[in-house]
Amino acid sequence: MIATLVLAAGNSSRLGQNKQLLQHEGKSLINRTLDICRKAKCEDIILVVGSDYLSIINQVETEDLTLLYNQKWKNGMSSSITTGTLWAKATKKQGILVVLPDQIHLESNLLMDMTRKAGLHPGKLICSRYTQGFGAPSYFPSEFFDELLMNRAGNGAKSILDKHAMDRLYVEFPKGMIDVDRPQDLNLLKS
Repeated sequence: MIATLVLAAGNSSRLGQNKQLLQHEGKSLINRTLDICRKAKCEDIILVVGSDYLSIINQVETEDLTLLYNQKWKNGMSSSITTGTLWAKATKKQGILVVLPDQIHLESNLLMDMTRKAGLHPGKLICSRYTQGFGAPSYFPSEFFDELLMNRAGNGAKSILDKHAMDRLYVEFPKGMIDVDRPQDLNLLKS
């Protein structure tokens, strides 16, 4: 079974407000992302929270989620991945799918393609290929859990994806690099 880690622990310092609660297409970014994961039939959805966690938890339906609190959220995205990976390793998951709520073009078919590909290619990393570059959502099989736990890079797990180019497969996500990080990105949101 694959654990889907929805990372919502950061404090959105560049944006100046909690981006998880911003509205896009009639929903908060966090609820929109969780709905996409549900629609994609993601098996175990793990919501990793940290900064402003009460505001986020009060916004979401938690019945079908596992909530994890990242005490080290100030250390960046890799600390949230570590929090989720520790849980996935302890519960013997076959892999983790890392999902970021601020990717406003995320759709359920991308996550379904990624989990299907993970089933067809055990042991392979799978990441999204953007128009320029690659990254999340990304799938990491359990063979990479120890490496994820050792990762201290501030850029999440990008360094691991870079290091293992030969073990990496792709799912096309041309607009994946479009996210909400800075005040000028707010105009990308649709109410």
